[in-house]
Amino acid sequence: MNREDGIDYEFFMNEIRCDTLRLVERFALRWMHASARAVRVQSR
Repeated sequence: MNREDGIDYEFFMNEIRCDTLRLVERFALRWMHASARAVRVQSR
């Protein structure tokens, strides 16, 4: 990519990707905990 405007696109995209992955990870963990709890409640 062109870097004439002084923005390091690769670094910028890596930062966004890391933040997105972190959010997805947190959401997936929360969802897994919630569904596991629901399954436990239903099986009683």
